Amino acid sequence: MKLKFFNLQIDKALTISMLVTTIFLSACGESKEVQKSTNKDAYLAQGQSYLDAYQFKAAFSAANDAIKIDPTSIDGYLIITKINQESGQPLESVKLLESFTGIKDVEYYFALLDAYQQSGKVISAQSLIEHQTEILQNKPQHLQFVKAQQLLLSNNLQQAKIAFTESLKNPDYKIKSMLALAKIEAVSDNHSAALTTLDEIIKSEPKNTEALFLKSMIYIKTGDLTNAEKSLSEALSVLPTSDIFTYQRIQIIQSLANVLTQQGRGSEALIYTRILSEEFPLAESVSMQYTRALELFENQQFSTAKKVLLEILDNNPGHKKSATLLALIFYNEGNSESAGKYLTDIIDPEISPIKLTELYMATQLQQNKSEEVLNLLKNIPEKNRNVDTWVLYANAAIQQKEFTKAKMALDKAKLLAPQSIRLALTENFYYNSLPEPQAEKALASIYVVLSSHPENNTLQMLYLRQLLTFKKFTEADKYVANLKSMYSENTDTQLIVANYYIYQNKSGEARKIIEKILALENNHLQALYSLVQINKIEKKWLSTLDNYKQIISYYPTEITSYTGIVRSLIDQQKDPLKAANYLPKNYEASLLALTLATLTLQQNKLDLATGYAKEAGNELPQKYQASLNQLTVQLNLLKASKAFAENDYPKAKEILIAALKQEPENITLLSLLTDIEIRSEQYIEARKITDKIAKILPKSSLATRLYAGIFVAQEKPQQAINLLTAYWQKTKDEQVADQLYLLLGNNNSEKAAAFLNEWQQAFPKSLTAIRYQAIYLQNNGKKEQALQVYQAQLKQTPNDVVSLNNSAWLYFEQGNPIAITLAEKAYKLMPENAAILDTYGWILYKNGERQQGKKLIEEAMRLSPNEPEIKSHLLEINNQ
Repeated sequence: MKLKFFNLQIDKALTISMLVTTIFLSACGESKEVQKSTNKDAYLAQGQSYLDAYQFKAAFSAANDAIKIDPTSIDGYLIITKINQESGQPLESVKLLESFTGIKDVEYYFALLDAYQQSGKVISAQSLIEHQTEILQNKPQHLQFVKAQQLLLSNNLQQAKIAFTESLKNPDYKIKSMLALAKIEAVSDNHSAALTTLDEIIKSEPKNTEALFLKSMIYIKTGDLTNAEKSLSEALSVLPTSDIFTYQRIQIIQSLANVLTQQGRGSEALIYTRILSEEFPLAESVSMQYTRALELFENQQFSTAKKVLLEILDNNPGHKKSATLLALIFYNEGNSESAGKYLTDIIDPEISPIKLTELYMATQLQQNKSEEVLNLLKNIPEKNRNVDTWVLYANAAIQQKEFTKAKMALDKAKLLAPQSIRLALTENFYYNSLPEPQAEKALASIYVVLSSHPENNTLQMLYLRQLLTFKKFTEADKYVANLKSMYSENTDTQLIVANYYIYQNKSGEARKIIEKILALENNHLQALYSLVQINKIEKKWLSTLDNYKQIISYYPTEITSYTGIVRSLIDQQKDPLKAANYLPKNYEASLLALTLATLTLQQNKLDLATGYAKEAGNELPQKYQASLNQLTVQLNLLKASKAFAENDYPKAKEILIAALKQEPENITLLSLLTDIEIRSEQYIEARKITDKIAKILPKSSLATRLYAGIFVAQEKPQQAINLLTAYWQKTKDEQVADQLYLLLGNNNSEKAAAFLNEWQQAFPKSLTAIRYQAIYLQNNGKKEQALQVYQAQLKQTPNDVVSLNNSAWLYFEQGNPIAITLAEKAYKLMPENAAILDTYGWILYKNGERQQGKKLIEEAMRLSPNEPEIKSHLLEINNQ
């Protein structure tokens, strides 16, 4: 039985965030009563005195001043923690205490334990007890009580009852233990026993408001409204006078109003609701705004709902309901990044509703933040985990390549729902993702669940795909034939059949099925797209254009069809920038502009792309806003890179700073800005940006590599080597190895060779390390051995331009005609690389193709005018 009975919820007309704001804003200014002092102890004494007198604003101000003088002393934090508890904000206490960096004594740990328990963070509390038992044992009676409290909060009621009965023996915890025992009796529906215990407490402590309030809750539950009113009125009368509305006062007043309303005494109830309205004048307004946003959401008016919610959050950043609803809207729009942003400060897996936590985890997985998901799941109580939770955990573990954890999660999910379709899909993903994929088990995982859900289209498609992946073509043909006959009236299944025929280039068979579907439903989107593929197979290019035009006429906000028309025009060697001429009248101009912006960006036509991006911003459907943002960032990145390549650092910096206003944590933008500051010799600024990168990506080597780059630019190569070596010794990272090897090579070739050996031992399959090994052999005259390494490399990566270029040169020196083929391939892959142009040009020149060779070497000279070998080749050509 869960302890829900006495967890009274604050009425929707009031938010706790407003209560906290009232305290903190009121306390921000200097209290007239608190005199200026540099004496921390004086502030602490004043703070404690005000706290004892329930003057929380003054107490907060004094404690805050004490913390400013000595942030490593715990006493000020403990005063603010007690204020947070009184205001119903134990989570604020958790945040405050967890941020404390001073010496943590027994008082600190018990305060944190209390905050955890009041917040419902039972797992955190238990972990703290287990890890800090030695310190907590200094107060054995207090530890005994909090352990009993843990049992109560974990709903182990019988054990809790025994533990609190034992705790009664300690006079300091007798009343608290009696109160806990009363709660246990209450949730066990032993109301008479609970009331008897509470009466004993009140007899001993007539002003115990917690006992009076719990007594009123029991009366409410049993329908005794007269005694409930009496207990609440008594609790209100003995409640200490304070300078804020405490959480307990709000609970009592709201309960009184509810009881009076149930008794038909509405006018009296109104007195109490007015008290709260006058104390929190904005609460009712926010409640009305939120109700309006909720109505808009339910009526699918998402854009308007979003505006209302953003307005609420601008004025009340802590309004969790608004943040949650806004996150849900963003998630439904496919904007997982924005959804995650609004959920990140709300979600606490220990206490958040499981579905809300799962939504947040889904947003993180969509952003490839699988490690974050694994960390979140650690704190979800296992009893709260359902099949969806375990499936999310398994997906995150697979992405992190933690296959043992993934298997454990899958096994747990199977116990809960062995026929779950989501589970089957994840299990299939697991077997296909193993270092040595288990094909038969992957197929079997789908087949087993497909046997129970043969009509499920997702399973049908995945099973067919698995058959094709494992080249079981005969079985695939039989399965498709079975689908075609068994589910002849199921449109989605027939689409799978048609697409299988398209895969086999049986366009005639596919067309029959698609035309049958479209005869019944002429605007069936997937069928229309399948018809496009059929016409492509049959090379009916004009029909393809008509298909896309038809799709847009039905679905003007479907961007895939705009991309399709543009690509189709390119295939037909027509001008894609005139795509508007081929569109229906109801086309969405902003989507065409976004499509053309993407195309011109890919073509590196930055001015055109800029114009189209600007045009796309006009009335672009919200679900594509994220795509436009990404395109704009990419566009700015290319513009900045172009300016950077032209050594126009001020222009590049200006572009990047403007782009970072839109995406302040974009790592690519920040990295390029760091490089610009280094080139501009602004090393302090470069370090500041790198510090920011280090905070954003604390587990990445990027910041370390940038710091090393700063040292190199400052002509401090040894410091760079020391930094990279220290990182490598702690964490084997290939990018660090690459940078470290090059630095060692510039300073000490023997050390570089030794490190290369160490690198290859850590990463025996590293293509980069293998390439460096070949270059090392080549530079040291071991050309045959170098060629063997290059050949092995090209078997694994046929398009590795360094291996192509260098092996071409070695073969050229041997007089082997294969040199031209390899050099040409490298040139086609990277036509603007000076070294590759020089190699290919020189080989051509020496093989009689002098004009072409000279042209390429001249271009190499233009790209790299200070390269001695290119200069030498061009001089020899010009002297002949």
